[in-house]
Amino acid sequence: MATSFHFSWLKFPVDAYFYSDFRYESSACAKAAFLDLLCLAVKRTPLFSIPNNDHTLANWTGLSLRKWRSIKNQVLTMFEFNEEHNCYFCPWLQQQYQDTHLKQDTNFKQDSAEKRALTNAERSRNYRQRQKDKHENVTPAAPSNAKDVPTEIFNAPNALIR
Repeated sequence: MATSFHFSWLKFPVDAYFYSDFRYESSACAKAAFLDLLCLAVKRTPLFSIPNNDHTLANWTGLSLRKWRSIKNQVLTMFEFNEEHNCYFCPWLQQQYQDTHLKQDTNFKQDSAEKRALTNAERSRNYRQRQKDKHENVTPAAPSNAKDVPTEIFNAPNALIR
C-alpha cells in the first residue's frame, strides 16, 4: 500500500500538477522546460516571473531557439502574461507563496526600521580597525634579486628587511 507524504517545506501543488491536463498532453521536453522555468521564476524579480524573451527562455531551458518556439505555447499556458511588467507569472507559485512572501516583506521592513545610521565616531573607529587589520595581515614580498636571502624572513609577520 502506497503512502502519501506532505512536505511542508515544498510549496508546490504537486497534486494539481500531477493531475493537470498539461502533464498528460505535453511532451517530456515541454514538462522539463516548465519545471526549469519554475525554478527560474523563484529566483527572479519581480517574484515568480519569467521574462518575455524567447532567447533567454530557450537558453535557460537548454533548448535551441527553434525547439523552444515549437513548445513555447504549450509551456506558457501554465503562466499568465503581465503587460505591466512585460513578463509571465506562475499563478501556482503566487498562490502557494503569497503568505510567505508577505511575511518576509514585513520582517524586512521591521529589521530595516530597527537599524540606525552609524555616527561619525563609529564610522571612523570601524575604518581605523579595518586599516589596522589590513596592515597586520600583509607580509612583505621578496625582492626579485634576493637569491641568497632566507625565505623565512619574508614569511614572518612584521619582518624587517635590511
